[in-house]
Amino acid sequence: MAGFLVLLVILGTIAWLTQHPEAEVVRQAREWPVVGPLAKWFRQAYLPAPKPLSPDADVAEDPELASAGEVEVVVVSPSPDEVGARPHVWVQPGTPVYAEPDVTSTLLETVPSLSNPARLEQTGDWYRIRRPRSGQSPLQGWVLLEDYQEPGSDRLRQPDPVLPLPAASPDAERVAAARALMVGGGAAKECGAHPLFTDVEEAGFPALCARLVSELENLYTARYGLEPVSPPAEAILAFRRQEDYETFRDHEGVEVESSLAHASPPRGYLALPAAAGDREEVLAVLVHELTHLLNRRCIGPALPPWLGEGLADDLAASRIDSDGSVHPDVLGGERRGDGNFVVRWGGLASIILILEALDRDQLPSLEDLVRLDPQAFHRTEDAQIHYALSAFWVRYLVSGFEPSLRTGFRGFLRDVAGGQPLTEELLLKRLGKQWSELDTAFRLWVRLQYIPPPNETREEPPRDGAQNS
Repeated sequence: MAGFLVLLVILGTIAWLTQHPEAEVVRQAREWPVVGPLAKWFRQAYLPAPKPLSPDADVAEDPELASAGEVEVVVVSPSPDEVGARPHVWVQPGTPVYAEPDVTSTLLETVPSLSNPARLEQTGDWYRIRRPRSGQSPLQGWVLLEDYQEPGSDRLRQPDPVLPLPAASPDAERVAAARALMVGGGAAKECGAHPLFTDVEEAGFPALCARLVSELENLYTARYGLEPVSPPAEAILAFRRQEDYETFRDHEGVEVESSLAHASPPRGYLALPAAAGDREEVLAVLVHELTHLLNRRCIGPALPPWLGEGLADDLAASRIDSDGSVHPDVLGGERRGDGNFVVRWGGLASIILILEALDRDQLPSLEDLVRLDPQAFHRTEDAQIHYALSAFWVRYLVSGFEPSLRTGFRGFLRDVAGGQPLTEELLLKRLGKQWSELDTAFRLWVRLQYIPPPNETREEPPRDGAQNS
Protein backbone atom coordinates (compact mmCIF):
# COMPACT_ATOMS: atom_id res chain seq x y z
CA MET A 1 0.00 0.00 0.00
CA ALA A 2 2.83 2.41 0.88
CA GLY A 3 4.50 1.73 -2.47
CA PHE A 4 1.23 2.47 -4.25
CA LEU A 5 0.90 5.81 -2.46
CA VAL A 6 4.48 6.74 -3.37
CA LEU A 7 3.73 5.86 -7.00
CA LEU A 8 0.65 8.11 -6.93
CA VAL A 9 2.73 10.98 -5.54
CA ILE A 10 5.39 10.51 -8.23
CA LEU A 11 2.81 10.35 -11.01
CA GLY A 12 1.00 13.37 -9.60
CA THR A 13 4.26 15.31 -9.39
CA ILE A 14 5.15 14.50 -13.00
CA ALA A 15 1.69 15.53 -14.14
CA TRP A 16 1.97 18.82 -12.25
CA LEU A 17 5.42 19.55 -13.67
CA THR A 18 4.22 19.00 -17.24
CA GLN A 19 1.68 21.76 -16.55
CA HIS A 20 4.36 23.95 -14.90
CA PRO A 21 7.56 23.60 -16.93
CA GLU A 22 8.48 27.13 -15.82
CA ALA A 23 8.75 25.94 -12.19
CA GLU A 24 11.88 27.14 -10.42
CA VAL A 25 13.05 23.60 -9.64
CA VAL A 26 13.11 22.73 -13.38
CA ARG A 27 14.99 25.92 -14.29
CA GLN A 28 17.61 25.25 -11.64
CA ALA A 29 18.06 21.61 -12.63
CA ARG A 30 19.39 22.59 -16.06
CA GLU A 31 22.80 23.18 -14.50
CA TRP A 32 23.05 20.04 -12.42
CA PRO A 33 25.27 17.10 -13.31
CA VAL A 34 23.57 14.09 -14.91
CA VAL A 35 20.00 15.50 -14.89
CA GLY A 36 20.88 18.82 -16.56
CA PRO A 37 20.28 17.66 -20.18
CA LEU A 38 16.99 16.03 -19.16
CA ALA A 39 15.80 19.24 -17.47
CA LYS A 40 16.69 21.31 -20.54
CA TRP A 41 14.76 18.89 -22.76
CA PHE A 42 11.80 18.98 -20.35
CA ARG A 43 11.57 22.79 -20.49
CA GLN A 44 11.94 22.86 -24.26
CA ALA A 45 9.26 20.19 -24.67
CA TYR A 46 6.64 21.72 -22.39
CA LEU A 47 7.46 25.43 -22.07
CA PRO A 48 5.50 27.58 -24.57
CA ALA A 49 7.35 29.94 -26.87
CA PRO A 50 8.09 33.30 -25.20
CA LYS A 51 5.92 36.27 -26.10
CA PRO A 52 7.67 39.02 -28.02
CA LEU A 53 8.40 42.14 -26.01
CA SER A 54 7.34 45.57 -27.10
CA PRO A 55 10.11 47.60 -28.76
CA ASP A 56 10.54 49.85 -25.71
CA ALA A 57 10.55 47.05 -23.14
CA ASP A 58 13.69 46.35 -21.14
CA VAL A 59 15.18 43.09 -22.42
CA ALA A 60 17.28 40.99 -20.06
CA GLU A 61 18.59 37.50 -20.71
CA ASP A 62 17.66 34.89 -18.08
CA PRO A 63 21.12 34.51 -16.49
CA GLU A 64 22.57 31.05 -16.27
CA LEU A 65 24.57 29.69 -13.38
CA ALA A 66 28.33 29.54 -13.82
CA SER A 67 29.34 26.37 -15.57
CA ALA A 68 32.41 25.84 -13.43
CA GLY A 69 33.49 26.62 -9.91
CA GLU A 70 31.24 27.57 -7.02
CA VAL A 71 28.58 30.28 -7.01
CA GLU A 72 28.34 32.41 -3.88
CA VAL A 73 24.76 33.10 -2.85
CA VAL A 74 23.41 35.67 -0.43
CA VAL A 75 19.80 35.20 0.66
CA VAL A 76 18.16 38.39 1.88
CA SER A 77 15.04 37.97 4.02
CA PRO A 78 12.91 40.83 5.32
CA SER A 79 13.90 42.13 8.72
CA PRO A 80 11.17 42.71 11.33
CA ASP A 81 11.79 46.46 11.17
CA GLU A 82 11.34 46.44 7.39
CA VAL A 83 7.88 44.87 7.59
CA GLY A 84 6.89 46.68 10.77
CA ALA A 85 6.77 43.44 12.73
CA ARG A 86 7.00 44.35 16.40
CA PRO A 87 5.40 42.83 19.49
CA HIS A 88 2.30 44.68 20.69
CA VAL A 89 0.41 45.06 23.94
CA TRP A 90 -3.27 45.67 24.62
CA VAL A 91 -4.03 48.91 26.50
CA GLN A 92 -7.44 49.69 27.98
CA PRO A 93 -9.12 53.10 27.53
CA GLY A 94 -8.30 55.57 30.30
CA THR A 95 -4.77 54.22 30.83
CA PRO A 96 -2.31 57.07 31.54
CA VAL A 97 0.85 57.31 29.43
CA TYR A 98 3.90 58.69 31.25
CA ALA A 99 7.20 60.09 30.01
CA GLU A 100 9.13 57.70 32.30
CA PRO A 101 8.30 54.43 34.08
CA ASP A 102 7.23 56.41 37.12
CA VAL A 103 3.75 57.68 38.06
CA THR A 104 5.30 60.96 39.24
CA SER A 105 6.77 61.70 35.80
CA THR A 106 5.09 63.84 33.14
CA LEU A 107 1.67 62.62 32.01
CA LEU A 108 1.74 62.56 28.20
CA GLU A 109 -1.85 61.52 27.53
CA THR A 110 -4.68 59.24 28.58
CA VAL A 111 -5.41 56.44 26.11
CA PRO A 112 -8.80 57.34 24.55
CA SER A 113 -9.93 53.85 23.49
CA LEU A 114 -8.90 50.21 23.48
CA SER A 115 -5.67 50.08 21.48
CA ASN A 116 -2.89 47.70 20.53
CA PRO A 117 0.30 49.81 20.33
CA ALA A 118 3.79 48.51 19.58
CA ARG A 119 5.70 47.38 22.68
CA LEU A 120 9.23 48.77 22.55
CA GLU A 121 10.51 47.45 25.89
CA GLN A 122 9.36 46.20 29.28
CA THR A 123 10.55 46.79 32.83
CA GLY A 124 8.50 44.82 35.33
CA ASP A 125 4.89 45.94 34.96
CA TRP A 126 5.92 49.00 32.96
CA TYR A 127 5.70 48.88 29.16
CA ARG A 128 7.17 51.46 26.80
CA ILE A 129 4.78 51.79 23.89
CA ARG A 130 4.61 53.56 20.55
CA ARG A 131 1.08 54.63 19.64
CA PRO A 132 0.21 56.13 16.23
CA ARG A 133 -1.77 59.38 16.15
CA SER A 134 -3.42 60.72 13.03
CA GLY A 135 -1.96 64.03 11.92
CA GLN A 136 0.76 63.95 14.58
CA SER A 137 4.00 62.14 15.20
CA PRO A 138 3.59 58.81 17.04
CA LEU A 139 3.47 58.99 20.83
CA GLN A 140 6.13 57.12 22.80
CA GLY A 141 5.74 56.69 26.53
CA TRP A 142 5.29 54.30 29.45
CA VAL A 143 2.12 52.59 30.70
CA LEU A 144 1.71 50.64 33.94
CA LEU A 145 -0.09 47.34 33.32
CA GLU A 146 -0.15 45.36 36.54
CA ASP A 147 -0.75 41.61 36.20
CA TYR A 148 -1.03 42.04 32.43
CA GLN A 149 -2.45 39.07 30.52
CA GLU A 150 -2.77 38.66 26.77
CA PRO A 151 -6.37 38.57 25.51
CA GLY A 152 -7.45 35.09 24.48
CA SER A 153 -7.54 34.13 20.83
CA ASP A 154 -11.35 33.82 20.96
CA ARG A 155 -11.56 37.49 21.88
CA LEU A 156 -9.17 38.63 19.18
CA ARG A 157 -10.40 36.49 16.30
CA GLN A 158 -12.93 38.19 14.05
CA PRO A 159 -15.97 35.92 13.59
CA ASP A 160 -18.21 38.65 12.15
CA PRO A 161 -18.89 38.71 8.42
CA VAL A 162 -16.22 40.35 6.28
CA LEU A 163 -17.76 42.07 3.27
CA PRO A 164 -16.00 43.77 0.34
CA LEU A 165 -16.08 47.56 0.37
CA PRO A 166 -15.82 50.03 -2.51
CA ALA A 167 -12.59 51.93 -2.98
CA ALA A 168 -12.15 55.05 -0.88
CA SER A 169 -10.97 58.26 -2.52
CA PRO A 170 -8.04 60.09 -0.93
CA ASP A 171 -8.57 63.10 1.28
CA ALA A 172 -7.41 66.31 -0.44
CA GLU A 173 -5.57 67.53 2.66
CA ARG A 174 -3.71 64.23 2.97
CA VAL A 175 -2.61 64.39 -0.67
CA ALA A 176 -1.52 68.00 -0.16
CA ALA A 177 0.54 66.99 2.88
CA ALA A 178 2.26 64.28 0.83
CA ARG A 179 2.97 66.60 -2.10
CA ALA A 180 4.40 69.23 0.25
CA LEU A 181 7.16 66.73 1.06
CA MET A 182 7.92 65.91 -2.59
CA VAL A 183 10.58 67.70 -4.58
CA GLY A 184 8.92 70.64 -6.32
CA GLY A 185 5.56 69.63 -4.92
CA GLY A 186 5.45 66.55 -7.12
CA ALA A 187 3.12 66.19 -10.08
CA ALA A 188 -0.43 64.92 -10.51
CA LYS A 189 -0.52 62.04 -12.99
CA GLU A 190 -2.38 58.79 -13.50
CA CYS A 191 -1.52 55.17 -12.83
CA GLY A 192 -4.29 53.49 -14.76
CA ALA A 193 -7.47 54.26 -12.82
CA HIS A 194 -5.49 55.35 -9.75
CA PRO A 195 -4.51 59.01 -9.33
CA LEU A 196 -0.73 59.18 -9.04
CA PHE A 197 1.15 61.90 -7.18
CA THR A 198 4.91 61.64 -7.50
CA ASP A 199 8.23 63.42 -7.78
CA VAL A 200 9.95 60.38 -9.29
CA GLU A 201 11.97 61.59 -12.25
CA GLU A 202 11.78 58.42 -14.36
CA ALA A 203 9.73 59.45 -17.39
CA GLY A 204 8.22 56.01 -17.99
CA PHE A 205 7.10 55.40 -14.39
CA PRO A 206 3.40 56.35 -14.86
CA ALA A 207 3.04 54.06 -17.91
CA LEU A 208 4.87 51.25 -16.08
CA CYS A 209 2.64 51.74 -13.05
CA ALA A 210 -0.50 51.69 -15.23
CA ARG A 211 0.50 48.43 -16.90
CA LEU A 212 1.21 46.81 -13.55
CA VAL A 213 -2.16 47.91 -12.12
CA SER A 214 -4.10 46.64 -15.14
CA GLU A 215 -2.30 43.31 -15.15
CA LEU A 216 -2.70 42.87 -11.41
CA GLU A 217 -6.46 43.52 -11.45
CA ASN A 218 -6.95 40.84 -14.12
CA LEU A 219 -4.53 38.45 -12.45
CA TYR A 220 -6.26 38.77 -9.06
CA THR A 221 -9.61 37.81 -10.59
CA ALA A 222 -8.16 34.93 -12.60
CA ARG A 223 -6.10 33.57 -9.68
CA TYR A 224 -8.61 33.88 -6.83
CA GLY A 225 -11.94 33.91 -8.66
CA LEU A 226 -13.11 37.23 -7.20
CA GLU A 227 -14.32 40.45 -8.82
CA PRO A 228 -13.86 43.84 -7.11
CA VAL A 229 -17.06 45.61 -6.10
CA SER A 230 -15.82 48.93 -7.48
CA PRO A 231 -13.11 50.32 -9.75
CA PRO A 232 -9.96 51.64 -8.04
CA ALA A 233 -10.02 55.16 -6.63
CA GLU A 234 -7.15 55.17 -4.15
CA ALA A 235 -4.19 57.46 -4.74
CA ILE A 236 -0.65 56.20 -5.21
CA LEU A 237 1.87 58.46 -3.47
CA ALA A 238 5.30 57.69 -4.91
CA PHE A 239 8.16 59.55 -3.21
CA ARG A 240 11.57 60.04 -4.79
CA ARG A 241 13.34 60.29 -1.42
CA GLN A 242 13.18 57.70 1.34
CA GLU A 243 13.22 60.32 4.10
CA ASP A 244 10.19 62.11 2.60
CA TYR A 245 8.22 58.88 2.57
CA GLU A 246 9.13 58.14 6.19
CA THR A 247 8.15 61.66 7.28
CA PHE A 248 4.75 61.20 5.63
CA ARG A 249 4.34 57.75 7.18
CA ASP A 250 5.06 59.08 10.67
CA HIS A 251 2.74 62.05 10.14
CA GLU A 252 -0.04 59.61 9.26
CA GLY A 253 0.54 57.70 12.50
CA VAL A 254 1.00 54.42 10.67
CA GLU A 255 1.29 51.61 13.19
CA VAL A 256 3.21 49.32 10.83
CA GLU A 257 6.56 51.06 10.57
CA SER A 258 7.55 49.70 7.19
CA SER A 259 10.38 51.55 5.47
CA LEU A 260 9.32 49.90 2.20
CA ALA A 261 5.69 51.02 1.77
CA HIS A 262 2.29 51.01 3.40
CA ALA A 263 -1.30 50.99 2.23
CA SER A 264 -4.29 52.51 4.00
CA PRO A 265 -7.43 51.38 2.15
CA PRO A 266 -9.86 53.26 4.47
CA ARG A 267 -7.91 56.50 3.87
CA GLY A 268 -7.76 55.88 0.14
CA TYR A 269 -4.04 55.72 -0.60
CA LEU A 270 -0.85 53.71 -0.71
CA ALA A 271 2.57 55.28 -0.26
CA LEU A 272 6.05 54.10 -1.15
CA PRO A 273 9.56 55.40 -1.86
CA ALA A 274 9.66 54.54 -5.57
CA ALA A 275 13.23 55.51 -6.38
CA ALA A 276 14.91 53.19 -3.85
CA GLY A 277 16.38 49.82 -4.87
CA ASP A 278 16.18 47.92 -8.14
CA ARG A 279 13.16 48.45 -10.36
CA GLU A 280 11.95 44.86 -9.86
CA GLU A 281 12.10 45.25 -6.08
CA VAL A 282 10.12 48.49 -6.21
CA LEU A 283 7.52 46.83 -8.44
CA ALA A 284 7.25 43.87 -6.03
CA VAL A 285 6.56 46.29 -3.17
CA LEU A 286 3.94 48.05 -5.29
CA VAL A 287 2.28 44.72 -6.12
CA HIS A 288 2.12 43.82 -2.42
CA GLU A 289 0.42 47.09 -1.46
CA LEU A 290 -1.94 47.12 -4.46
CA THR A 291 -3.06 43.63 -3.45
CA HIS A 292 -4.05 44.97 -0.02
CA LEU A 293 -6.27 47.49 -1.80
CA LEU A 294 -7.74 44.71 -3.94
CA ASN A 295 -8.37 42.56 -0.85
CA ARG A 296 -10.62 45.28 0.56
CA ARG A 297 -12.56 45.63 -2.71
CA CYS A 298 -12.83 41.88 -3.37
CA ILE A 299 -13.11 40.25 0.08
CA GLY A 300 -13.27 42.90 2.78
CA PRO A 301 -11.22 44.69 5.43
CA ALA A 302 -9.68 43.32 8.64
CA LEU A 303 -8.62 39.96 7.18
CA PRO A 304 -6.65 37.61 9.44
CA PRO A 305 -2.93 38.11 8.79
CA TRP A 306 -2.31 34.70 7.21
CA LEU A 307 -4.88 35.53 4.51
CA GLY A 308 -4.31 39.26 4.00
CA GLU A 309 -0.52 39.02 3.96
CA GLY A 310 -0.60 35.63 2.25
CA LEU A 311 -2.51 36.97 -0.75
CA ALA A 312 -0.33 40.09 -0.95
CA ASP A 313 2.95 38.17 -0.70
CA ASP A 314 1.74 35.41 -3.02
CA LEU A 315 1.58 37.91 -5.87
CA ALA A 316 4.61 39.93 -4.76
CA ALA A 317 6.69 36.73 -4.66
CA SER A 318 6.08 36.24 -8.39
CA ARG A 319 8.62 37.15 -11.02
CA ILE A 320 7.94 40.73 -12.06
CA ASP A 321 9.75 41.91 -15.15
CA SER A 322 11.14 45.41 -15.48
CA ASP A 323 8.37 46.18 -18.00
CA GLY A 324 5.70 45.53 -15.36
CA SER A 325 4.56 42.08 -16.49
CA VAL A 326 3.79 39.62 -13.67
CA HIS A 327 4.45 35.86 -13.91
CA PRO A 328 2.57 34.33 -10.94
CA ASP A 329 3.79 30.76 -11.48
CA VAL A 330 7.47 31.73 -11.44
CA LEU A 331 9.28 32.85 -8.30
CA GLY A 332 10.96 36.24 -8.40
CA GLY A 333 13.86 37.66 -6.48
CA GLU A 334 17.24 36.99 -8.05
CA ARG A 335 19.94 39.55 -8.67
CA ARG A 336 23.40 38.72 -10.00
CA GLY A 337 26.54 40.63 -9.18
CA ASP A 338 30.02 40.55 -10.61
CA GLY A 339 31.41 37.08 -11.14
CA ASN A 340 29.88 34.08 -9.39
CA PHE A 341 27.76 36.03 -6.93
CA VAL A 342 23.98 35.87 -6.54
CA VAL A 343 21.61 37.73 -4.23
CA ARG A 344 18.21 36.19 -3.67
CA TRP A 345 15.34 38.19 -2.19
CA GLY A 346 11.54 38.18 -2.47
CA GLY A 347 9.96 34.84 -3.35
CA LEU A 348 13.23 32.95 -3.65
CA ALA A 349 14.44 34.21 -0.26
CA SER A 350 11.12 33.20 1.31
CA ILE A 351 11.17 29.64 -0.02
CA ILE A 352 14.77 29.20 1.13
CA LEU A 353 13.74 30.42 4.59
CA ILE A 354 10.87 27.89 4.66
CA LEU A 355 13.09 25.01 3.56
CA GLU A 356 15.71 25.82 6.17
CA ALA A 357 13.03 25.89 8.88
CA LEU A 358 11.66 22.60 7.55
CA ASP A 359 15.11 21.00 7.67
CA ARG A 360 15.49 22.14 11.30
CA ASP A 361 12.00 20.85 12.13
CA GLN A 362 11.03 24.40 13.11
CA LEU A 363 8.42 25.14 10.46
CA PRO A 364 5.08 26.06 12.10
CA SER A 365 2.12 23.89 11.19
CA LEU A 366 -0.53 25.35 8.90
CA GLU A 367 -3.07 25.02 11.68
CA ASP A 368 -0.88 27.11 14.00
CA LEU A 369 -0.36 29.70 11.25
CA VAL A 370 -4.07 30.14 10.59
CA ARG A 371 -4.81 30.50 14.30
CA LEU A 372 -2.28 33.30 14.88
CA ASP A 373 -3.77 36.58 16.02
CA PRO A 374 -2.21 39.77 14.58
CA GLN A 375 0.10 40.31 17.55
CA ALA A 376 1.52 36.78 17.44
CA PHE A 377 1.81 36.90 13.64
CA HIS A 378 3.92 40.07 13.76
CA ARG A 379 5.99 39.03 16.77
CA THR A 380 9.50 40.22 15.97
CA GLU A 381 11.42 36.96 16.14
CA ASP A 382 8.85 34.99 14.12
CA ALA A 383 7.60 37.56 11.62
CA GLN A 384 9.82 36.49 8.71
CA ILE A 385 8.72 32.86 8.72
CA HIS A 386 5.05 33.82 9.22
CA TYR A 387 5.09 36.09 6.16
CA ALA A 388 6.93 33.50 4.06
CA LEU A 389 4.74 30.60 5.15
CA SER A 390 1.53 32.57 4.52
CA ALA A 391 2.64 33.42 0.98
CA PHE A 392 3.51 29.84 0.08
CA TRP A 393 0.43 28.41 1.79
CA VAL A 394 -1.69 30.56 -0.53
CA ARG A 395 0.56 29.71 -3.52
CA TYR A 396 0.11 26.04 -2.78
CA LEU A 397 -3.67 26.30 -2.60
CA VAL A 398 -3.95 28.07 -5.97
CA SER A 399 -1.13 26.15 -7.69
CA GLY A 400 -3.31 23.35 -9.03
CA PHE A 401 -1.00 20.75 -7.51
CA GLU A 402 -4.22 19.38 -6.07
CA PRO A 403 -7.04 20.79 -8.23
CA SER A 404 -9.64 20.15 -5.54
CA LEU A 405 -7.76 22.49 -3.17
CA ARG A 406 -7.72 25.30 -5.73
CA THR A 407 -11.47 24.87 -6.23
CA GLY A 408 -12.05 24.70 -2.48
CA PHE A 409 -9.93 27.76 -1.68
CA ARG A 410 -11.70 29.84 -4.31
CA GLY A 411 -15.00 28.68 -2.85
CA PHE A 412 -13.83 29.72 0.61
CA LEU A 413 -12.93 33.20 -0.66
CA ARG A 414 -16.31 33.54 -2.37
CA ASP A 415 -18.08 32.46 0.81
CA VAL A 416 -16.23 35.05 2.88
CA ALA A 417 -16.81 37.79 0.31
CA GLY A 418 -20.48 36.80 0.31
CA GLY A 419 -20.85 37.37 4.03
CA GLN A 420 -20.11 34.03 5.68
CA PRO A 421 -18.00 34.31 8.87
CA LEU A 422 -14.31 33.78 8.18
CA THR A 423 -13.56 30.74 10.32
CA GLU A 424 -11.16 27.84 10.38
CA GLU A 425 -14.13 25.48 10.12
CA LEU A 426 -15.29 27.08 6.86
CA LEU A 427 -11.78 26.79 5.40
CA LEU A 428 -11.43 23.09 6.26
CA LYS A 429 -14.92 22.33 5.00
CA ARG A 430 -14.17 23.93 1.64
CA LEU A 431 -10.75 22.27 1.33
CA GLY A 432 -12.19 18.88 2.26
CA LYS A 433 -9.15 17.82 4.29
CA GLN A 434 -7.89 17.80 7.86
CA TRP A 435 -4.86 19.79 8.99
CA SER A 436 -2.57 16.75 9.15
CA GLU A 437 -3.32 15.87 5.52
CA LEU A 438 -2.80 19.45 4.40
CA ASP A 439 0.54 19.71 6.21
CA THR A 440 1.87 16.51 4.66
CA ALA A 441 0.94 17.46 1.11
CA PHE A 442 2.09 21.07 1.52
CA ARG A 443 5.53 20.05 2.74
CA LEU A 444 5.94 17.72 -0.23
CA TRP A 445 4.99 20.55 -2.60
CA VAL A 446 7.38 22.95 -0.86
CA ARG A 447 10.29 20.60 -1.57
CA LEU A 448 9.53 20.89 -5.29
CA GLN A 449 9.69 24.68 -5.35
CA TYR A 450 13.41 25.10 -4.87
CA ILE A 451 16.46 22.84 -4.80
CA PRO A 452 19.84 24.60 -4.42
CA PRO A 453 22.19 23.85 -7.32
CA PRO A 454 25.09 21.66 -6.17
CA ASN A 455 27.79 24.25 -6.96
CA GLU A 456 26.38 26.98 -4.69
CA THR A 457 27.68 27.97 -1.28
CA ARG A 458 25.47 29.95 1.08
CA GLU A 459 26.69 33.14 2.74
CA GLU A 460 24.90 35.36 5.21
CA PRO A 461 23.97 38.81 3.83
CA PRO A 462 25.98 41.84 5.01
CA ARG A 463 24.38 43.75 7.87
CA ASP A 464 23.94 46.87 5.74
CA GLY A 465 22.67 44.96 2.70
CA ALA A 466 19.38 45.60 0.95
CA GLN A 467 16.23 44.10 2.38
CA ASN A 468 13.32 42.68 0.44
CA SER A 469 9.63 43.44 0.83
